[in-house]
Amino acid sequence: MVLQGEAQFYGLNGPLPVLKTNQALMLPRGAFYSFANETDEPLVMIRFGAMDKGASGHRLDPQGKPIPGRGKQAHAKAPVFIEGKFFE
Repeated sequence: MVLQGEAQFYGLNGPLPVLKTNQALMLPRGAFYSFANETDEPLVMIRFGAMDKGASGHRLDPQGKPIPGRGKQAHAKAPVFIEGKFFE
C-alpha cells in the first residue's frame, strides 16, 4: 500500500500498474515481482506478507532459488535519507 508517492511494479512479463497514494496491489503467493520509485518524490509504502510454517523466509526467483531480502541479487538500493523530510 502506497502512503506517499508512486511505485512502479514489474512482473515477469513487464510493467504492472503504477500505484499512487492510497492504492494497493495484492499479489498471489509465489508471484515474482519487483518495484521501483521512478519519480523524484519520496516513496513511502507498507508491505505486508505472510509465509507458510516451515518456509525458508526468502523470496524466490523464477527458477525457485532464494533471493536475499537486501543485496545485489535482489537489486536493492540503499535508502536515501532527506534531511528534514518526513512522511506527511
